[in-house]
Amino acid sequence: MQKNKSAYIGIRLLNLMSMLALLMNFGCQTRKESQKSDNSPVLAVDYFMAKIEKSAEEYTINAEILPYEAVTITSEVAGIVTSIHFQEGKTVKKGDLLIQLDARESQSRLQAIDAQLEQAERAFRRAESLIATGGISTEEYETTKSRYQQLKADRIAAALLIEKHSVRAPFTGITGMRDLSPGAFVTNQQPLLQLWQTNPLKIDIDLPERLSGMVKEGDKISLFSEVSPDSTLAVVYAIEPVVNRATRSSKIRARIDNPPAFLRPGAFVKARVKASGYRDVVKVPADCVVPQLGRLVIYTIDRGIVKPNVVDLGKRDAVYVEVLRGINEGDTVIASGILQLRPGMPVKTAKQIALYEPS
Repeated sequence: MQKNKSAYIGIRLLNLMSMLALLMNFGCQTRKESQKSDNSPVLAVDYFMAKIEKSAEEYTINAEILPYEAVTITSEVAGIVTSIHFQEGKTVKKGDLLIQLDARESQSRLQAIDAQLEQAERAFRRAESLIATGGISTEEYETTKSRYQQLKADRIAAALLIEKHSVRAPFTGITGMRDLSPGAFVTNQQPLLQLWQTNPLKIDIDLPERLSGMVKEGDKISLFSEVSPDSTLAVVYAIEPVVNRATRSSKIRARIDNPPAFLRPGAFVKARVKASGYRDVVKVPADCVVPQLGRLVIYTIDRGIVKPNVVDLGKRDAVYVEVLRGINEGDTVIASGILQLRPGMPVKTAKQIALYEPS
């Protein structure tokens, strides 16, 4: 019995010694791996020192080209079309005759008024000589004078009515298509044709409230369209003095010289507005921005450790981005090895880069 108990204790001691040896061996391996990890090379990264720069405000928006003047031409009187004097889609000058309506009835009325006016004028001249000698009463003189003046006014009205039968161009422009022919009866205010002025043109832009005070009359706007490889300039000539409550924007209007007629009313262009003022912004290289889970992140170095910074961006191009929020002046922005970075990992600086490389 005593022998069995001694053997049992010996076996337990042997097992404990084996476990202790295994634990000591695992600890040695862990220390070796830790030392190996500590001795691994720290990633060297290029960096950029964030600084504040002056930046001109820019705003790009899709906008529609508008004719400088546009009108739906109608007739002030009803009548039958006797002749058409314009070609569809062609230029007409201000005052050119476009459509002639039958004015024979009005012309007959004018001739009748002329005959009456001739008689009334002779009667008035005779009355003037008689009133001076007391040959007629003042009442007879005033009646004769009144009739003469009334007929003169009637003649002016009849002549104006005849002129209204001639539909003329109110400004120089290009005509649209017509839907009437000689012999057609038209009513007053019936649309007869469209007329557009295409040189110059104009464009309306809704400018954000933050830029409304930074654009003034005479400023230039760059326009980019699919029909012309080069940009076209528009000059601001009117600015609305109020801000729209719903859109928080104000409207500006610019004039476009269009002598070759490259641009057409109704076409869409990209309008780039450069405001007159400047603002302070932090600019960093565009390659430093990393999209992560719907956010934009820029990595910086904080006491040798990688720090992610969620940022809001403004204007950007192929070289730089403007950081509106998330990066401050003096931050050390990591500019290389972006895909290898992890938050909290140690890094060391290699080469400082400039935003604009010297040529």
